Amino acid sequence: MTKAPITQAAKLKFPQDTVGFTSSFKRETARAIGRIGGKEANLKIMLDTLDILRQYAIDKCEAQGIAVVAKRDAQIEQAKVAIAADQKRKAIRIAQKKAEIDMLEGEITRLEPKTTPEAVKKATKKPANKTAG
Repeated sequence: MTKAPITQAAKLKFPQDTVGFTSSFKRETARAIGRIGGKEANLKIMLDTLDILRQYAIDKCEAQGIAVVAKRDAQIEQAKVAIAADQKRKAIRIAQKKAEIDMLEGEITRLEPKTTPEAVKKATKKPANKTAG
């Protein structure tokens, strides 16, 4: 069973266009096709025009896709730079805090009394009671 050719624009089945960005294109293209008038030269011009528009649509979408990818890549690179700078700031802060801790530990060591186990025993030994009588 062969499909009957469609000769009326109103019977064309287009893909769903919920945004409506192709409505004027479809309307004007259908009108232009109606003016071909059965002339082969006009048909060739129409088909060549549609081929050019088809390729333009493809190229435009690819270029927009590449632009989107390039923009995303630039944003990723900026984020990497920001993260690296933040990590560097944190590393510097950590080094400063470690140096501060080392300095305080040294001060504590200098301030602590120098005691040995023998000195502790001597200091805690009770004196002998010498009053015997």
